[in-house]
Amino acid sequence: MRRLKVLFLFFIFVLIVLGIFASEVFDVNNTNPMDLNKTNTSEILPSLIDNKTNVYPSETNNTVSNEIKTKTEYRIVAVPAPENITFEEEERVNFTCPVRVEVFEWFWETHTSLNNVTFTIHADNGVANFTLMGVDGKYGCFPEGIFLISYYPDGLGRSRVMFLDYNLSVRWEKIVRGGIPFFEYYEDGVLIFSNRPANVDPYDIPPTIYGVNLSSGEVIFHLELMGKSISNLKIFNGKVYYASYRPINFEQKTYVYVSVYDLKSKEYTFKQVQAENVDHYILGADLKVDVNEEFIVLAYYLSDWIGRSDLRLCVFTTDLDLIGCRKISATPWHMKLENNTIYIEGDPNTYKIVKTGE
Repeated sequence: MRRLKVLFLFFIFVLIVLGIFASEVFDVNNTNPMDLNKTNTSEILPSLIDNKTNVYPSETNNTVSNEIKTKTEYRIVAVPAPENITFEEEERVNFTCPVRVEVFEWFWETHTSLNNVTFTIHADNGVANFTLMGVDGKYGCFPEGIFLISYYPDGLGRSRVMFLDYNLSVRWEKIVRGGIPFFEYYEDGVLIFSNRPANVDPYDIPPTIYGVNLSSGEVIFHLELMGKSISNLKIFNGKVYYASYRPINFEQKTYVYVSVYDLKSKEYTFKQVQAENVDHYILGADLKVDVNEEFIVLAYYLSDWIGRSDLRLCVFTTDLDLIGCRKISATPWHMKLENNTIYIEGDPNTYKIVKTGE
């Protein structure tokens, strides 16, 4: 009987530990850390996609298969690439910092194995240290102040965000879902940043983007994205464009998505194409999207568990009608669209979108 009591107490202890871990991984909070136990997160960060549109493509009629009739007035033509093509860095938000910031990652509390990131800021009025829980840290300087974020590079857990003014006073703090942060876009005091989980994510945490007012800390929008992983976002004419992929286990297939979210109307649309020559066990992925007034371009690389890969370029109209897809010769680490020409770093060809008959 005593042994049964011991086993029962041990079982209760395990359940408590698992509950604490689950709350750390799956909670999404937009609160001051001092108020985490008082606030219902769903009331603060409502998804901008309702239940009718925030679904997987296989559950809707909003998809496109490889067999769909494409726009016949255009075709994709490969021509030799010119030399010395330059590509912009992925993060377009890059203000020069008027202060010097150093980032240190370390095990601060050995007995609890808590990872911490310390930001040491050297300003005219002195030196200050700010410590946030996490493994890696990034920062960005904006006219309103300094944005600090600590995170876990595997995309699990939660990221800590702190915003300071240039007097090194804390303006606000928040906790958001984990992932590698990217500063995507800044305009008139509003920052759009994304938290992107790693390709291999056993908890299936979705890629998420946030729009936040830097001065007040108000979250203007919070959007969980379609698919498993994204490589870059593009903000163009008030819309968010992104590329992602999603393995479908029961179909043993993988689909690649190009999606559009209108920041003003809150309309969310997407189309998918099926990846070729790979199954649903994806170990490597890189995707890029670019857009202009006429076209949306998606370039992607996927590799599966037995070494097969798919390198492909797909072109859509701005209404998400598929013009066509074709093989490419290089992983799209960098890709850009200029007028009707697509450049891919490392590819011996450029790809032109031309009207049929030209």
